[in-house]
Amino acid sequence: MSLNRGGRRRRSTNENLELRARTLQFIKGWEGIISLSVLAVVVVLAQGILKLPMPFGIGEKPPVADAWGYVMVPRGANPKVVFVGDVSNGAKIDASGAKQGVEIALKELGKIQETTVELEVVEDACKAGDAATKARELADDPRVIGIVTQACGASVESARAVYEDKKLPYLALAETKPEITPQGTMATFRMRANERVQGRNAALFMRQDVPTQRALLLHDGAPSAQAIAEAFRTQYRGMRGEVRDLRQVSLTENFDALYQDIKTLDPDLIYYMGGGRTAAETLKALLERGYSGRFLVTDSAYADASYNTIGSVLEGTYATALQPARGDRFAFWKEAYEKDNGPVGLLSPEGYDAAAILLQAAARVAKVESDGTTKLGRQAMVGNIRSVPYTGITGVMGFDGNGDRSALTATMMKFENGQFKEAAAPVPTPVPAPAASPIASAPERAGP
Repeated sequence: MSLNRGGRRRRSTNENLELRARTLQFIKGWEGIISLSVLAVVVVLAQGILKLPMPFGIGEKPPVADAWGYVMVPRGANPKVVFVGDVSNGAKIDASGAKQGVEIALKELGKIQETTVELEVVEDACKAGDAATKARELADDPRVIGIVTQACGASVESARAVYEDKKLPYLALAETKPEITPQGTMATFRMRANERVQGRNAALFMRQDVPTQRALLLHDGAPSAQAIAEAFRTQYRGMRGEVRDLRQVSLTENFDALYQDIKTLDPDLIYYMGGGRTAAETLKALLERGYSGRFLVTDSAYADASYNTIGSVLEGTYATALQPARGDRFAFWKEAYEKDNGPVGLLSPEGYDAAAILLQAAARVAKVESDGTTKLGRQAMVGNIRSVPYTGITGVMGFDGNGDRSALTATMMKFENGQFKEAAAPVPTPVPAPAASPIASAPERAGP
């Protein structure tokens, strides 16, 4: 029996040696090379199709660095959203309800990688220099992921330059002036309409629905008024209307001379862009001298008591009004809000939506490094805000290439029977092609 076992062992050893020799011969031969090559191709294709991980990190691409750099929140520290509120002229910081809206959004959505986001509140006294200084301080704070502001216009514009330079998300709740989001704006966004939309909407309505043919544009010299005039002129002329002139007027205007020019120019529409007092005096003076065409004013006059209370002379005149946007969710949200917080403030919905957009964008891009640092790409955050649709309390939101809300319009109003009433359904604003932007698009998101 021992001899049999020894013989079997020798045969087994010989067979193993023979198998190894054949294997080596196969590998070195053409058949082996071709077979191994085919196997390698199959493995690579399978990995690409099935997304199977390769061993030892083979084939993995290194992450692309954010072109604008990163917000780096240190380990153990909490990210911060900053709310800036106007306290000039003795105002209470949350008179508008904006701060309360931000706080509610933080309560519902204030987690980034399981870390609680804190709120820092900054009081703004409407001093542009101080606003810029504070903005530099906040922009250098490694914990700050973005700013929601309800500061006065001068402070918003001054701080904007700092945040644009640092590419830190900056969301303005109430500002409507065109100069807040000029061409090339990257990190600044507005929650209400750009005043410029009045010009486009007015041109569409007055040319198509009234209709008129020959417009004279009067303004008070303010940059925003001139921007509205330019938007009107572009749209009106594109619809084969004529803009007879664009000129500045004031309370010291020689209205006799102005009316003589109007008789020569023969407009059937005068569109005044400026404050209520000058609008009222201009309208009364022209009517007294015999003007019988259409008269239209911008929101600056419409919202000014010195214009809309001058009585029967307003009968038949028009206005473009910028009204707060409120979406389908507003009624339900308002009911829930008021159970816990009392009446909804003027800017509570804007405050909530601004904070929600910022928090969701930050949560999407945040990564935790091996040392515990929370890393948020600046371009990635801004790209999420700009590119990912969001349905909020103020409606469906999207931003164009300069940070303006692309879906907002002005409402056309007409003074009839002693009061302004909506003249027609708001005219959809033609949305221009977005400005060239280095920001990549991102997937769609739902509202909170």
